[in-house]
Amino acid sequence: MGVFDALCYKMDEFLSSDLFLICTTNDGVITALRAGQISLRGALDHQNYWLVETAPDRSAMKSWFVARDDLPEEYLPAPGCGLSPQGVRLPDAIRQIQAFFAAKFSGDALRAGHLSFKRFKELTDRGYVATTSLLTPTHLAGMRAADVFDFPIAQPQFSGPIISVMRPDIDLAMIRQRDSKHVYVEEDLIAASRLKREIFFKQSSDIVKEAEKGDIREDTASRNFSLIEIMVTLAPTEDSAIKTTEFNSNDGNGNEYLIIEERVAARLRNAYQQVSTRSITLRGIVEEINGAGFTFVMKDITSGRQVTCWIGKDKFERLIESQQLRY
Repeated sequence: MGVFDALCYKMDEFLSSDLFLICTTNDGVITALRAGQISLRGALDHQNYWLVETAPDRSAMKSWFVARDDLPEEYLPAPGCGLSPQGVRLPDAIRQIQAFFAAKFSGDALRAGHLSFKRFKELTDRGYVATTSLLTPTHLAGMRAADVFDFPIAQPQFSGPIISVMRPDIDLAMIRQRDSKHVYVEEDLIAASRLKREIFFKQSSDIVKEAEKGDIREDTASRNFSLIEIMVTLAPTEDSAIKTTEFNSNDGNGNEYLIIEERVAARLRNAYQQVSTRSITLRGIVEEINGAGFTFVMKDITSGRQVTCWIGKDKFERLIESQQLRY
């Protein structure tokens, strides 16, 4: 092997020698590390390593090649820690900060050699539903949006699974064919998706901060019911298979980062369960009206799911008569 760029992490020291963990690197990783965008552990995230014991003058005395799956966890830096104190936990994988949107799951059952096919499918399905619900522009609702607004997926990571998507792919021709009454511009649709992503991080961060202090207030849970429903879907599980869930985004317009740990996840589940049986406030698009049952079906703009709504016979009839309820 010729000359290559490498990261050297001093992991132990002895009376007359030091032990280093070494892996190849590149300018993008170094830049992210120096900028405080990624943790030391993330910068060292690699498939293969060398362990090198050096003399006091830094000359190599011994070296061993080690595959990532064979490297003990304690040989790596603590998760989330950067070059300098940040006050916040940093992403532990470079692909997290390269994605338009990414979700990373951590837990004992998700390590290399422990992740089952069934669990991976569950995480992938949940990630797909959450990503499309959170990031698809609202005005594409009712247009079979998955056919016209989709996301290229980055190479999945299986050890501590990361599901990350890149900038959306848009089929403008099909959109215009399905809706010729409105003008659709690709950059406007991308901007709408970015705005939904920004709202997700802002509102979710506020909810997590509240949950870190104690139980989530009922008015917060009711107002953010659809968002909490999605967060619960991806959050750490009651059986502790998932210990933490991290969300990231970065497509050249800044970085966003959010982590949900077990304690917060338990409070999210509790808030969701308490509010799910009560009247809640939703924002969405009416897709169907059932006059005989005094109900209507609305597509919630946050979760993307269809919800059958009942507001009472008298109010239903008043809204129909005043044409405030229509589709």
